[in-house]
Amino acid sequence: MSLRRVGIRGVNLHMPASRVRVDNTIGEADPDDYDGLLSPGGFISRDLLRQSAPAREFVRFRHE
Repeated sequence: MSLRRVGIRGVNLHMPASRVRVDNTIGEADPDDYDGLLSPGGFISRDLLRQSAPAREFVRFRHE
C-alpha cells in the first residue's frame, strides 16, 4: 500500500534498492482488510505519511 500508484523503492544505506509494485493506495484500501500496520523506517517516508490526511485517517481508523 502506498500514497500513490507508482512503484515503491527502498534504500539500503545510501544505495537504491529494487522497485516493488503497489497493490493499492491508501485511498483504495479498506482498513478492515488488515490485521496490522507496519510504519516504514527512515525520516522522509514517515514525514510524508504524517502530512497525508488519508494516511492519518487510515491509521486513526485502525487504532480505534
